[in-house]
Amino acid sequence: MLCLGVILANGAHQQEMRKFALASFRDFGVGKASIDDMMQAEGDSFCDYLEEVARSSSGIVSDLKKKTQLISANIIHSIIFGSR
Repeated sequence: MLCLGVILANGAHQQEMRKFALASFRDFGVGKASIDDMMQAEGDSFCDYLEEVARSSSGIVSDLKKKTQLISANIIHSIIFGSR
């Protein structure tokens, strides 16, 4: 059996994969208002960070990779533990 995943599959296999993926995402809380609020708060925090860097004398973002990793970690931590 050839496994094409969710995107490339079609027919009954695609429907089965789609149902599984949606159920898994729902189990993790995706689509719930609380998760959306957490993600919005992290997005606002990131925008504040970028504005702060832009106002600084250099205006150069040197640790953007680290900051985006921290944002992802904060969202996951908020989902699992309930705090940022």
